[in-house]
Amino acid sequence: MKKKILIGVSSVFVIILCICICFYVSKSNDNEIYQAKVKEKVENQVGGFLTLMLETEAGSGEYQESTSGTWPGDGYVFNSELSSCENGGELSWNSETNTINLLSNKSDACYVYFDVYESPTLANYIINNVYVEDGVNGLYYHDGQGTYTNADQEAGDNSYRYSGANPNNYICFGSNVTPCPEENLYRIIGVFDGKVKVIKSTYATSEMLGTDGAYESSYTYNWNNANVTWSETDLNTINLNMNYLNNIGDNWASFIANHTWKVGGGTRENLMEINAQTAYNYEIGTNSSETSYTSKIGLMYVSDYYYGASQIYWTYPGYSSSGASYDYRAATDYNWLKNGVSEWTISLVTNYSDSAFAVYFNGMVNFLVSASFAVRPVFYLNSNVAYSSGSGIESDPIRLVV
Repeated sequence: MKKKILIGVSSVFVIILCICICFYVSKSNDNEIYQAKVKEKVENQVGGFLTLMLETEAGSGEYQESTSGTWPGDGYVFNSELSSCENGGELSWNSETNTINLLSNKSDACYVYFDVYESPTLANYIINNVYVEDGVNGLYYHDGQGTYTNADQEAGDNSYRYSGANPNNYICFGSNVTPCPEENLYRIIGVFDGKVKVIKSTYATSEMLGTDGAYESSYTYNWNNANVTWSETDLNTINLNMNYLNNIGDNWASFIANHTWKVGGGTRENLMEINAQTAYNYEIGTNSSETSYTSKIGLMYVSDYYYGASQIYWTYPGYSSSGASYDYRAATDYNWLKNGVSEWTISLVTNYSDSAFAVYFNGMVNFLVSASFAVRPVFYLNSNVAYSSGSGIESDPIRLVV
């Protein structure tokens, strides 16, 4: 995008336009540096010194003269290649002070161009700005090649997953308030096929999920319907994909993708007594069931939990008869998905049709027919959801373009 600003400058004196532009001068060898800052909105006459050119739309390469008399906002970026002066003056843009610097030793007329700034998608921001190599910033690329990890430990689905004790993967969803309200704090599990998968930072309250259905109406919920599939549970149809989704609000709910969840699960031996990759294969991967269900809100998989731990624990089973030193209880200080409460996963037990897998408060994975466990909603954001700001730490969570 182009912004044209015509700045009249003399090496002997400086013209100060009080209404629209102030010039500040400092010596630099034989040249003088002039700073121009638009103070208030005026007609784009500016004494014929300054012409502002703005790109019509992102990537168009077409520019239109601005009549606003003010610098553009956050949606634009200075185009240093196109911005120029007729008599050889050099222009630079100071984004912190919103000023144009002109280096010149004679009067000049300058043209300042700005391009429409297109925010990166959240997925691209994570892949291109956060991921460096496996383990850096807590991210691992599961391409199945084992570049930095062992290939036989990875999911092999080309996902980027956060692992470790406390990666900077907080995201504020459902609110623009600063600081982000606790009920709007989520954490990013990773990037899957261009979509970012998030989980609620803390468990959902009964007010968020409602009081009816297969899960009890309190801070915890109860799997107590025998011989049902995930699509038939009230937790899925009423608590999560009606009450909770409605609680998010229509605008924010539109950010959430409809996702086809593999809900076949696996046997106790498949998901509890082996390791992360085996669990993944039986839940989602090569050995998974054809049973699936499409909805916006779900829960984490057992394999999500396994891969949330530091990489050295990916070979540990969720449960071992040999004791806590040999299963995921040993990883409780190194797994950000460990939340200190017992909670359900989306994975059913295929050889016990009335049971589902859960992560216990102590970090072990087991399955139960009936128990009061917590629920943390999980969903995928649409691939076009854009990153706005934030470092990902809890006090500065990632924000989205709304």
